[in-house]
Formats: sequence, structure tokens, C-alpha cells
Amino acid sequence: MTSDINRGADGTPTPGRIAPAWSGDALRKIKMVPISGGRLGLKWGKWEVDQDTVCKAWLLFWGSAHMLDKSKSHTAKELACTPEWEVRPDGWKRAMGRCYKYFALERVLPITIANPGAAYNFKYRLNADLNSRPLTP
Repeated sequence: MTSDINRGADGTPTPGRIAPAWSGDALRKIKMVPISGGRLGLKWGKWEVDQDTVCKAWLLFWGSAHMLDKSKSHTAKELACTPEWEVRPDGWKRAMGRCYKYFALERVLPITIANPGAAYNFKYRLNADLNSRPLTP
């Protein structure tokens, strides 16, 4: 089973066609809480990422995952694979990077951190089978 861009009542993607159902389920299970500016989002340690950016990061990954080389490590920019990256402010880029790190650690996407000792500029490896949920972060 797969997931597409259909959205549930809370605005998160619902099962459909572009991603394995386990990934859509994992995304919907992320607890969105009130964050600064009166919005809902992911609060993770000292970081906050609004719900729209969390969903956008997930959707961008699944829109490009089949084109990524599984034998190489990838940056957040490569995982997002969007021309929008070049014109977005640095804060948006950092938020996307935080999403991918969270997704790797919480097994929301079939990726692992390739350089876990890094303080920033993380690299990610894709699982050999994109349809299988990662067993460990």
C-alpha cells in the first residue's frame, strides 16, 4: 500500500499512491503542538518546525526518492530535490534539514544518517528497499 498527497482533516498526507503506507502512518503519528506564531508544528528539543514544512519535506522526499542514487550519501537539498531550494531563505532550508534528521531518527522515511557524528550538514543514505521501514535509526 502507498500514500499520496491527499490530506486528512489535520492537514497531513493520507494513504494513497506515492509512498509506502507505513511512512504516511508515521508522518500522521507525529505530534503537532502549538509553536511560536500561534501555528501547529513539530517541537523537537529547542527546534520548532511548522506543520506545513514538515509535510512539505515528506512530500518532496517521496516525489524524488526514486531518482536518488542509493549507493551515495545525500544532503537535505538532494533529498528535497526541488528548484525551490535555491530561492528559499536559509531558515526554510535549515527547517527542511531538521525535518530530514527527525525523519531519519524516528523512522518516518527510509533513510539513515550517514555521518551521525556531525554537528550539522548531515548526509543521509537511502535504504536499499524504499518500501521497507527502517529497523533502526
